Amino acid sequence: MENNGFIADGMKDDSLQTNGYTCHAPTDTTKMNGQISEHTTLPVKTYENHISEPNGMVSHNLQTKEGKMNNANDATGVDKDLAYLDDFEKKKKARRDQDPLKFCSFIVNNPKLAFAVTLGGHGFLVLLSLILLLAGYNLFPAEFIIMPLDINGNERLRWLAWESRNSNTSVIKRFTWDTIMPDWPRGGVEDTLELFYIARGDNIFTRDNLLIMEDIENRIFNATDFQEKYCQLGPGRVCIKPFSILRYFDGTYRSLDEGFYDPEFNNITGVLYLASIHPQTLENFIFFMAHDTQINGKVAKSKQTRSVITIGRPLRQNVSDDDLYEHIRDYLLATFNPILTEMQEKHKEHVELVHYSMYMFVPQSRWQVFRDMILIAGSLVFIYLFILVQTRSFWVTSWAVLSVFTSFLATCIIYRIVFDYRYFGYYHIITIFLILGIGADDFFVFFNTWEANKIYKYKSIAHRMSDTYRRASGTMFYTSLTTSAAFLTNAISPLLAIYSMGIFAATLIAINYISVITFFPTVVYTWHVFFESKPCCCGCCKCCRNNKHEEEESSEIKEVNTEKQHPVTKFFKGPYFRFITHPIARWIILAMYTLLFGFFLYWLTRLRPSAETMQIWTQNTNYARANHLVNRVFIPASDDLLEVYIVWGIKPRDMSRCHHSDVHCYGDQVWDEKFDLNTPPVQFALLDLCRRLHNLSNEEIDKLRIRRDPVTDQLQISCFMEHLEKYMQELQNFTLPELPELPDLPASMQLNKEVNIGKMEFPLSQGNVRPFMEEQPFFYNMSTITKSFYRYFEIMISHWLTNSYTMMSTDEYRTFNPLIGEEPDGSNTQKVVWMDQLIPDFKPASYYGTKLKYAAIRVNLTLSYIGLGYSEALPVIEDWDKFVDKQDAL
Repeated sequence: MENNGFIADGMKDDSLQTNGYTCHAPTDTTKMNGQISEHTTLPVKTYENHISEPNGMVSHNLQTKEGKMNNANDATGVDKDLAYLDDFEKKKKARRDQDPLKFCSFIVNNPKLAFAVTLGGHGFLVLLSLILLLAGYNLFPAEFIIMPLDINGNERLRWLAWESRNSNTSVIKRFTWDTIMPDWPRGGVEDTLELFYIARGDNIFTRDNLLIMEDIENRIFNATDFQEKYCQLGPGRVCIKPFSILRYFDGTYRSLDEGFYDPEFNNITGVLYLASIHPQTLENFIFFMAHDTQINGKVAKSKQTRSVITIGRPLRQNVSDDDLYEHIRDYLLATFNPILTEMQEKHKEHVELVHYSMYMFVPQSRWQVFRDMILIAGSLVFIYLFILVQTRSFWVTSWAVLSVFTSFLATCIIYRIVFDYRYFGYYHIITIFLILGIGADDFFVFFNTWEANKIYKYKSIAHRMSDTYRRASGTMFYTSLTTSAAFLTNAISPLLAIYSMGIFAATLIAINYISVITFFPTVVYTWHVFFESKPCCCGCCKCCRNNKHEEEESSEIKEVNTEKQHPVTKFFKGPYFRFITHPIARWIILAMYTLLFGFFLYWLTRLRPSAETMQIWTQNTNYARANHLVNRVFIPASDDLLEVYIVWGIKPRDMSRCHHSDVHCYGDQVWDEKFDLNTPPVQFALLDLCRRLHNLSNEEIDKLRIRRDPVTDQLQISCFMEHLEKYMQELQNFTLPELPELPDLPASMQLNKEVNIGKMEFPLSQGNVRPFMEEQPFFYNMSTITKSFYRYFEIMISHWLTNSYTMMSTDEYRTFNPLIGEEPDGSNTQKVVWMDQLIPDFKPASYYGTKLKYAAIRVNLTLSYIGLGYSEALPVIEDWDKFVDKQDAL
């Protein structure tokens, strides 16, 4: 019998003529003595495949076209192939004939009940989620503002302790008369709007571009209600103008030099050069300079510059921080954002305008997250349509997509309640896209396995369901296991954003797998029983298929025509199979993959931590551009530079009460109760450390990255012991400053009298400080000083920082007030006499007889926190730790 590529049922003692070319023969099922036997022939070159079935057994007689075997070895090889084929087919048949799984038998015998039970489980998850949400439970603890990428190591705990040093209510807050002023409406800074100007040409410092900058800043500064309600107020309750390079031209600094007045921009180079060298403008001028800026007596050139507009706080008295934030945020979005868009469009041909404001960044980032959630909906629609096209069934597709949704809900419940995680961020959102793809893959594995098994004969439909279940669940198990394991490796990360996402994703994949192997078989079988043979009804869309329901007990099998096989199937069974099994090609493939593995392994060893900050926005967006400009283009401003603090009195923050995933918990302050600077050895050791820092070698300065003052070239080290020593030297025969705008005081309390202090020097103790106090009864009530009182070091500290208790602000107060903290010391702590008698109810007040709580030395570094990566920062931290460890005198 000549056959065109397929085997007909019931073929006996007939031959399949290959006509001299490779023949791919599919599974052949024939009846032999009342039994079913199956085999599949392999591609054979120039042989007739004669198949006979004596006594129910299959034998293979291979002959050449001339009816002879020319080569005994070839015959032996073919016999081995066919023997292997027989063994393989027997194993497949044995697998198909295994007893049905009880779960699959339950589905087949009770399709409606099985579907209802598993669907009820998914419905329960939806109902439970709704109940929890309506009850106020935070099932989705979303946090898209804070990205917890901090390591809770000793460095961070020390920093948290320092940042929270004044959160303790017992710490005395010093004041000066001018520091009370920012409590007035809009005296402080609540937010800033930073504007970046990038020239379309090669120089932003041209007359036309400066006029554009002036137009933009005036448009914003004169916006509706800004000056009346929102700008920061400076001296005289006048709105502070934008901090801009334009201030060097409009006369703001004219009192420093007449050159700082050029409103028509006729001498741009001269004005900018003057600002870059004048000692009183140099430090602030650096803020406007980029790395490519060239300014000298002949040239003023830069591609970009920037300016800042400040928003004041508080807007009015008795306004909570939340209300203040919402009020300013709404104003900026409603008023400034349209103006910025207008200005960007108006001047886009000459100047690119980029802006940044935290109060606009936060809501717009949240809106971006919402838009990304809409993309999830788009992905869901795509996945739905793709599954629908492949399965051609609304029934199967709808329940498959529902399974993905309920898997996500189940994971959230486990993640939030069982695992007790309290953080859900950007990375968790990404897993939604992930599970859409993985879920669709699992559906296709099961559904396609079920469909592929149509060509085989099973003892019952339960056998077919069980064979499908075993094959598909096994495949899905290993793919799900490896993917979950890959995500679980993130659990070893110390970063909350990373390890919480890894645990969430691994759980989500596992839940999806369980859902697919329990729920989806019931979906497929109900579709098979009730809808598969019914065109265009009950959720089925097979209008042109005219499918005939397969009878469970049918003994016939459909004919399969290899000529109609899918091109992909033909490719992998033909050219691809011959290529990868070729004796030479397979070794070449192995060698290529070995080289590729070595190539990737090499580059794996070259990976380094990124020095870039995490990007939320894509590269060409406004906020991404602003981030790039600050990180990579502009010279770091003084506020952007890192500082090192050598601190006494404070221990690392105690995080024991904080939940490991609570991003809003910062632990408890721990104080060093043994800290005391009243012993002479400690005072001298601290003074020696200050001198040691100022006398570091150039090599040590470079290694520790200590910054020099751009004007004086001195190291920027703030050590209070040196300044306190200088202050004590200046105390001899000094006149106390007169407190302005106060009525005359009693003779014994006059502040402008001369005081004979005598020589003051370290160590500070009762011997030299107590006489100092007795000479100033208008400050100290000596009758309250007990014999056990010994904290005379603190007496001198408070006298120094308060400028002899006049509360007049000084440079030293502004520098060292944040570095030294005091707390009350029982009855020894008293209000300064003149203040207690003259303004007894005035708060805040100045005190003496306190206890030193903490003290620190501050060192400014050349490093900027902007764009600083671990690879650069960690060595500097280690060098500073080694340096401090050597100073074991304290």
